[in-house]
Amino acid sequence: MKAVISSHNKNMLAQDHGATAAPVQQPRTCNCKNKPKCPLQGNCVKENVVYQATVATETTTETHVGLASNFKERYRNHQTSFRHRSKRNETELSKYIWDLKDRKKSFHVKWRILRSCQPYSNVSKECDLCLQEKYFIIRKDLSSLNKRNELASSCRHRNRLSLKFFRILFIAFDVVEFYPSISLELLSEALQFASEHDPITDNERHIILEAKSSLLYSYGEPWGKKTS
Repeated sequence: MKAVISSHNKNMLAQDHGATAAPVQQPRTCNCKNKPKCPLQGNCVKENVVYQATVATETTTETHVGLASNFKERYRNHQTSFRHRSKRNETELSKYIWDLKDRKKSFHVKWRILRSCQPYSNVSKECDLCLQEKYFIIRKDLSSLNKRNELASSCRHRNRLSLKFFRILFIAFDVVEFYPSISLELLSEALQFASEHDPITDNERHIILEAKSSLLYSYGEPWGKKTS
């Protein structure tokens, strides 16, 4: 994003000075060292996608559906589970691959993206990525290797945004200047303006208004704002 903005600014400055505009840098779509072997034909740099792996042998074709916040990272994990027997039970896909290996069956795996999705949102409390994965798992013509119990799994992305997954640090500092709080009237007007652009629940509004009465500690004693 920084590179795109920088390139845009250079173009604007060049136009102002009558110079030739620099070409806009295109985002990278593939980071494979061996480009001809890219699993998605030069488009492996994908985020928040539902993907499908098709395993074909001389006589059978099976499919597996999964999701990935980062496809290339997920693809590498799959490849690791295909190579190391200790990881054969990582997924239903790896179980099937090792079953073919044990039976000395030759096979070929083809990858494709079924859909790009929005990840979990703290605003809507929904995860389109997980919902779309379940939608494709229901369609057995697209996911013959997936198990029905995968439909009951909870959203793993919601937990990543929970406070328990963040390392919270407390910082001690000295108060140099202590300014009075914003007035209740001005704060209410600011919340009303913000709610016109992004939903604010009654509970969130209550928390913000309560936080107006700030409290600091100095030498172990509570110090409240006199103008709060």
